[in-house]
Amino acid sequence: MAKTTRKTKAPTQAEMDRQSIESARQESSARSIDILPSPDATQALTLKQQATQLAVIDRSSHESALEMIAGGKKLKRAIEEHWSRIKRSVDDLKRNILALERRDVAPVEEMIATLTQRALAYSNAERERVRLEEEALRQEAEAKARQAREDELAHVGLLLERLEAESDECSPRERDFVRAFLMTRDATKAAEQVGYKDPEGRGARLLQTPKISKAIAAAESAAEIRRQASAVAAQPLDIVVEKVEKQTGYVPGVSERKTYSCEVIDPAKFILAYLAGDIPTDAMVPNQTWLNKQAGQLQGKFEQAYPGCRLVTKQTIAG
Repeated sequence: MAKTTRKTKAPTQAEMDRQSIESARQESSARSIDILPSPDATQALTLKQQATQLAVIDRSSHESALEMIAGGKKLKRAIEEHWSRIKRSVDDLKRNILALERRDVAPVEEMIATLTQRALAYSNAERERVRLEEEALRQEAEAKARQAREDELAHVGLLLERLEAESDECSPRERDFVRAFLMTRDATKAAEQVGYKDPEGRGARLLQTPKISKAIAAAESAAEIRRQASAVAAQPLDIVVEKVEKQTGYVPGVSERKTYSCEVIDPAKFILAYLAGDIPTDAMVPNQTWLNKQAGQLQGKFEQAYPGCRLVTKQTIAG
C-alpha cells in the first residue's frame, strides 16, 4: 500500500518574525553577567595603605615610591581590563535588548505610518472635496444674486420708462425747458435758454402748467431712481454660501498636526543674503529652532524671506 506524503505548510513571514523574536529573547535571557570585583581590588587597597605610610625622604624611599607608582599603573591597567570585559558584555546585552525593542516596535511603527498616510490622504481629499463643493455653491449663489440684481435693475428700467413717458405730453421746447430748469432750478434762466420771449413771465407760467410740473416731478423721481440703481449696481453681491460638512472621523485626543521647518539647501546663497543685510543675525548660527519658528510664521513667504532655505512641510496625526 503506497504511503501518502503530507505537505507541510510554509511558515508565514509573521510566524518567522515571531520565531526569530522568541529565539532572541531566549538567547538574551540565557546570558548572565557576573559583576564581581576585580581580583586585584584587594591588592589595590594594600598598595594604597602602603603608599599612605611611605615617606619619601631619601634615595631608597624615592626608589620605593617609583616602584610603587609603576606597580600601581600596571595594577590599574589590570583592573580596567577586568571591568572593560564586563562593560563589553553589558554593551552586547544592551544591543540585544535594543534589537528586541526595535523588533517589537517595528510592526506598530509600520502600522502607524501606513494608516497615517492613508488617513491624511483621505482627510486631504475630503478637504479638497469640500472646497470644490463650496466653490460650486458659491458660484451658484453668485449667479442667483447676479440674476436677482439684473431683474431688479430691469424693473428699475421699466419704472424709468414710465416716468419719462410723463413728458410725452410736452412739446419738444417744453421738454427742453424741463431739462434746463432741472439744471438751473431757475424758471427765467431755463425759459431764456430754450428761446422763449419774455423769459421771466413765460417761465413762471410754464411752472404753473400741470403737464410741466408733472414732467419736472417725473424727471426728478427718475434721477433719484437712477442714483439708487447706480449705488445698488456698485455694491458687492450679497452671497450666502452653504457650508459643506466634512465626512471625517473624530477620536478624542487624536488630531492632525502640520509643522514647518527650514532646510538650508544653499549655504553660500544664505550667507551672501545675510551679508547683504537681507537676513537677521539671529538666523546665522544657523539657529535651526529659530528658523523653524520663522518657517511656521511665514509659511509660503518663508523661502523668499530667507534665500538658500527650503520650507519643509510635514503632516502627521498626533495622539
